[in-house]
Amino acid sequence: MPCNGGYVLIVDDDVYIQKALEDIIGQDHGHNVKIASDGLEALEILGGAPAPALILLDLMMPRMDGAAFIERKNTQPAVAPVPVCIMTANKSGDLGLSRLADVGPPRFSILRKPFDLDELMAIVERHC
Repeated sequence: MPCNGGYVLIVDDDVYIQKALEDIIGQDHGHNVKIASDGLEALEILGGAPAPALILLDLMMPRMDGAAFIERKNTQPAVAPVPVCIMTANKSGDLGLSRLADVGPPRFSILRKPFDLDELMAIVERHC
């Protein structure tokens, strides 16, 4: 079952998390999934494909972290409205996202790792 005619974009540098999310969201629940290992790869996918219904985004990644990705994504009209769910093990309040205040209203939610699968799927189903 496609996700609102689209897909869920998983952006995480951990291959085990990529595979687990692909199995859960894709195989177990039947949604289309695309995977990127960092923010730069995710921007490449967004530039060459229709917009996803949801982006699941890790914050701490090489080359381009999650906050920098959100900044760049939000400057592109075709994908700026796409909701982002930030997946992080960081327990602090700000998560380094305060710099995003200048790029418009927040379009993201936060899912703390290790995350509850029911909570994850509730977010996916809300957008799919």
